[in-house]
Amino acid sequence: MKHPVLLQESASHYDTAGQNNIIEFEQETNIAGAIGACQYNIIKYRNRKKGQDELDLKKQNTFEAWIDLLDGLLGKGYSPLHNLRDAMVHEYPGMEYSLGAQS
Repeated sequence: MKHPVLLQESASHYDTAGQNNIIEFEQETNIAGAIGACQYNIIKYRNRKKGQDELDLKKQNTFEAWIDLLDGLLGKGYSPLHNLRDAMVHEYPGMEYSLGAQS
């Protein structure tokens, strides 16, 4: 299962020079923080006017899918303040964090 935020069009943003930015973000935040970041990105892509509406809609949808996954963690009993990386490793041990972008 690939991480829901991954889009081929954005692969270089998340897997760069051997460092996966999604994993780093998960290590440094909790579930509530990640939900907030997703909510911000949904608003950003919904309101952005850069002439790439189709891509922005795809990006919005990826963050909505990530919120669904995060809500699922809360539904499994995790506290909103639980470290996100810890929860992801326990609940989704086979999660893929790369689309094969340049590493």
